[in-house]
Amino acid sequence: EKTMNSKTNSTIILAQALLWAWIVLMPGSISLFTGDNTQDVIKILITTVKHSAPLLIIYILNFSLLIPKLLFNGKAYKYFIINALLILIPEVIMFYIKLYHNQVPVDIETKIYVGLAGYIFINILCIASATGIRYIMRWNDLQIQIKEEALKGAEAEVNWLKYQLNPHFLFNTLNNISSLTQFDSDKAQDSIAQLSDLLRYAIYDSNQQIVPLKGEIDFMDNYINLMQLRCNDSTKIEKHFDDPENDSKIAPLLFISLIEN
Repeated sequence: EKTMNSKTNSTIILAQALLWAWIVLMPGSISLFTGDNTQDVIKILITTVKHSAPLLIIYILNFSLLIPKLLFNGKAYKYFIINALLILIPEVIMFYIKLYHNQVPVDIETKIYVGLAGYIFINILCIASATGIRYIMRWNDLQIQIKEEALKGAEAEVNWLKYQLNPHFLFNTLNNISSLTQFDSDKAQDSIAQLSDLLRYAIYDSNQQIVPLKGEIDFMDNYINLMQLRCNDSTKIEKHFDDPENDSKIAPLLFISLIEN
């Protein structure tokens, strides 16, 4: 799952690189295919790069640094302040140069205001895109982490059940079989075989996340048979297991605690 998630994140990064390459090259490509001369195509490419570079820098800064280091670490206020400065400082400088330093006529002021507002909006959209993609990647990472934690918890529970089952049950059963060999060697042999099957299942077969229901039933049947060795003839124990009609599977050792109790 980690490998799959790494591939997903790599695919997302590659898709972003291709998208930015398409944004930069598209105007020049259109100009080339419409029959413009080489000089016009180069001018268009230079103009596109000049206008796209600040957006790309802001995008990369957010995607690679600001979002993972600040926004995801509870420093949202720093994240917003830095982004505000990244957007506003260049815009203020451009505004000053165009409007005051160049002594722009009054009738063009409105166009400058509209252009600057549009450029600010594009910057915000760029930052929002980087944030959205980063959240998608973070969500994927969290899902993998949740699955790993759940798997570790399940493995810990299975191991706990094994350790609960093995010590006292094993010693008691061996003592019972030892006593049984003195007056019923055939039954003692059968009990040893059942104990062997039970331990093999508990130690090896139950390492899987899910196991065949038939194996779990055989395990419970062997467990009850071995527990019966501790009981005298006046104790009546009844058990019945329906054979599973299909190849059903369940988590291992689910019912042993109930039977044990």
